[in-house]
Amino acid sequence: MKSLKFIQDPLQKPGCLNPPNILLQKNNSIINKARFSKRYFSFLTFRDYLKSFIAHRKLIFDTMKGNRLSDEFKEKIMLAVTAVNGCVYCNYFHSKVALESGLDPESIRQISCLDFEEVSIDEAPALAFAQHYAESHEHPSSKSLHAIIKFYGVDKAQDILNCCQMITFGNLFGNTISAFESRIKGIAPPNNTFWFEFWVYLFFGIFTKFTNWD
Repeated sequence: MKSLKFIQDPLQKPGCLNPPNILLQKNNSIINKARFSKRYFSFLTFRDYLKSFIAHRKLIFDTMKGNRLSDEFKEKIMLAVTAVNGCVYCNYFHSKVALESGLDPESIRQISCLDFEEVSIDEAPALAFAQHYAESHEHPSSKSLHAIIKFYGVDKAQDILNCCQMITFGNLFGNTISAFESRIKGIAPPNNTFWFEFWVYLFFGIFTKFTNWD
């Protein structure tokens, strides 16, 4: 499966997002005071990503509904990707889901800090791959792909990749919301428009109204 298309803006690696504190701060944004430096969607990159996401939706939905990876393991992978991309909304939501799936707060904190020292040997390769996947802007090396296929087998490796792809969509969507908030505070993100960010912000407000984020 080919890697999906994403915006290629430079990424400033965020500091550690620390759940469970983030559970009390879901509406806060982390904004670089000099410039908004997180990766986010423009209209064109959102369109391209959405087309690719729809094309691979069956694979991704099969992964999320399947049981080759435990729910707890999936959340760990998505938290690792989120730690790199710095989406406060995804960190809040997936920290909450991880807690509900049985993961303890300290483990969530460690993964959100990209600290994998206490991770089991069965999960460490997947989390290292998730970090590399995000840091390479969704273009992992062939060596890393072959490594997880060798360790987990083709089906589980595909599930790991699908988790990374799905959460990246959420991360960049959430970062677009933060970009709009940054613009309102006087720090306009480069290479984007007010109206696209506003549309994403409005959609997010409608989405959260009809879903359970509390």
